Amino acid sequence: MNWENYRYFLAVANAQSFKAASKDLGVDQTTVSRNIGHFEKKIGAKLFHRRSDGLTPTVVGHQLLGELKGVEEKMFAVERSLAGSDSRLNGKVRVAMPGALANHFFIPQLGGFISQYPEINIEFVTGPEVLNLNKREADVAMRLVRPVQTGLVVKKVGKFQLQIFASKSLVGKGAIEASVLQEHPFIGLFPYATSQEEFAIIDQVSDFVRVSIRSAAWTSVFYAVSEGLGIGILPSFLGKKNPELRPILPKLSQDASIWLVYHPDLRKCARVAHFVRYSTKIFQAL
Repeated sequence: MNWENYRYFLAVANAQSFKAASKDLGVDQTTVSRNIGHFEKKIGAKLFHRRSDGLTPTVVGHQLLGELKGVEEKMFAVERSLAGSDSRLNGKVRVAMPGALANHFFIPQLGGFISQYPEINIEFVTGPEVLNLNKREADVAMRLVRPVQTGLVVKKVGKFQLQIFASKSLVGKGAIEASVLQEHPFIGLFPYATSQEEFAIIDQVSDFVRVSIRSAAWTSVFYAVSEGLGIGILPSFLGKKNPELRPILPKLSQDASIWLVYHPDLRKCARVAHFVRYSTKIFQAL
């Protein structure tokens, strides 16, 4: 019995669906379902209850999960160790980063890296979920909150300002008074997508704002504010992309940090090391 059987089993047990597990494994849903079916046939027992709301381990499945406790981390440690000794400047670097930061700041500046290292492929994961670097769900992560998890390399590589922006067509070009917060709808993020720095701004104006639109992404806030639908908090690098937007009430701005994170086992992996150095230079110039 090979590790692939166990790897697929653990992915399904964690994701609780074939579809979600297929994304984690980087294969199609049919392949995951077929692998689990073959595994169950091989051991002569069902591993999951198939229900309309997802998959749950059977008694045998729970027993197998117990047997595999600790094994998965050891296998990921082996993978990281092998990757960490890779001196080739080709292959994949998987990067987790907030979508607005990737799309509106970082990716447009990757031309120099791509021309210098044409055989390194960069994959961006820009969803709101925090990926597990121990399990190599990503090789490198750019985070806006300093990780509390131990055992990772964590570097502060840049900072930016969070400010309240509005379109000039909505608020004009003259002096802005705090009363503007009562005059226009507020475009905001869902609480789970809102940083501590954004909450610090919102706490100061919560008695005056009425939320009209919510989203999980700064990009949505940017386009809504650009269309004059209301006012909203944006990172300075994004708000300044549109010359028709202006920051208002500067006393309410907050500094936010960018943290570059990766596993120390990948420190000597050539493609990761070169990407980390290049990324650090980009963010330090922010």
